[in-house]
Amino acid sequence: MNSWTLAEAVNTNRREELANVWISSPDDALEHLWHGPIGKATKILIHKLGEDSTLTPNQIRLREQLTTCLQQGLEKVGSLKLLIAAFIFIPPGKLRIKNPDQALPGWLLADYRAIYLNPPDKVENSASPSICSEREYEQTARTLQEYVVNRSNLNRLVGLSNLYYIDPTDQAILEELRDLRFLLARLIADANDISLGAAFSSAFGDCYLALLRSGIQNEPIHSSEHELQKSWMEAMSTGGSQNDITTINPNACLIAMSFILPENWESVIPMEKLPFWLKQKIKHFNLTHKAASPPNLQRQ
Repeated sequence: MNSWTLAEAVNTNRREELANVWISSPDDALEHLWHGPIGKATKILIHKLGEDSTLTPNQIRLREQLTTCLQQGLEKVGSLKLLIAAFIFIPPGKLRIKNPDQALPGWLLADYRAIYLNPPDKVENSASPSICSEREYEQTARTLQEYVVNRSNLNRLVGLSNLYYIDPTDQAILEELRDLRFLLARLIADANDISLGAAFSSAFGDCYLALLRSGIQNEPIHSSEHELQKSWMEAMSTGGSQNDITTINPNACLIAMSFILPENWESVIPMEKLPFWLKQKIKHFNLTHKAASPPNLQRQ
């Protein structure tokens, strides 16, 4: 996939690229994506479709693939992201879902009703949504507690992680995500046990999983990250005896996971010494990691 931005997707009608972001997104990240810049770009593209709009042959083909998959029912695992991807090719007022109150989650239901059941007469189409525009919110966070209570921070974390997952060759996204990983490592390193556990038991915990499954761990360690790598390696190696589960540093383990591929965690991280809440988070990650692979749809 060529490098692109959300603004370019909106302004140049690159619907396939945005649809493929949804198709490849983990199910547990959909709500955060919908409420962030990716969701905003999706709604803009939907509203740009009118009675006289035409789709390209590739866009029609992808729409048909999506609608065919959706005929199996919305209760099937992975169907919700296919539905959102299909939205991008269906004009306002032209989609009816049977029993939407039962079929759709609450965070999507209101927008579905507004777009397809009660569409506005006219919507302003010109906009340039951008992941990068939310960066200012992060810079004000001095602690992990301050970071996790800001919804914009969570949306950006999930958005960047999924954009990198879709296209790891996009250098602009890579640098943004690398900087964000470094910031989170600093905030996590400074958090005490109580605030760390609380943060990862909140919505932030699932958002952090998006970073861990993004694949950024495949990237070589940057020169600016060497000192950080050294610190978490030392923190994990200075624990107590094999049976002493109280001396492991969960902060260092969480940072390490963002630099080490999931399949290598057990060879580096002393899993048996992790606190219960972190073991549960890793268990959830392992259950959803394989399920995060995109469905077998033809990419355009």
